[in-house]
Amino acid sequence: MLSCLRVNITTILILLGMISPMCLRADFSLYNCEIGLQAGASCYTGDAAKVFSKQSGYLHLCEAYGAQARYKFDSRWSLQVKGQRQRIAYTYSDTVWRNPMWNVDLTAEFNFFRFGVHPYDLRLKPVTPYIFIGVGVNMCNSRATVKDSTYPLVKMTDKPNVYIPVGIGVKWMFAERWQLHAAWQHQVYVTSQGDGIEGLPALNNTHNMNGTNFMNFDMTSTLTVAIVFEFWRKGDVCMHCDD
Repeated sequence: MLSCLRVNITTILILLGMISPMCLRADFSLYNCEIGLQAGASCYTGDAAKVFSKQSGYLHLCEAYGAQARYKFDSRWSLQVKGQRQRIAYTYSDTVWRNPMWNVDLTAEFNFFRFGVHPYDLRLKPVTPYIFIGVGVNMCNSRATVKDSTYPLVKMTDKPNVYIPVGIGVKWMFAERWQLHAAWQHQVYVTSQGDGIEGLPALNNTHNMNGTNFMNFDMTSTLTVAIVFEFWRKGDVCMHCDD
């Protein structure tokens, strides 16, 4: 009797050992795609900023808003595409100049922690800092509003401006499939036509070295908050395979 009981217990333990990994594999699924909306502030930080400090001019914070989509390869790596409208504005010669801009960029993201929430995987964290870098294209409006009138801006070229977006942020999964992101992004315009987004001849080529020095290019920065929703499961993921 005791021998049979031992055999049955041993059999049950073996079966549980075989079934448990299968259950974990079936139950643990990641949402591979995300969509979201972001909004925040934008500011010019390029080479002409030195002129404002010397000639009683100053920069303005402006709005920035847009949409984003993301594909997650795993709990650390993802690829994001983002479209955003932002403005740069400044006061120069007692006049307020505003220049609307449209940006589209593709960035690779890396989470410092394994990001996500699941009761069977304690390695996943609901909060993580992350970094990103990529490439983008920018189009500037060829006109700017000065007080109540509209004046043409200097247009370097009809071609899009190419820029390098780089930044850091924080992600927080506050509910199932819902996240909040806060990110600071710095954009360096690396083509010659990108060194002229200020739109005024007096503010272009302030160091007399256009195209010869990386630090002479125009730059902008944004600080945004995004609400993000997860969707589409590619398939079941084994949590033991992501080591």
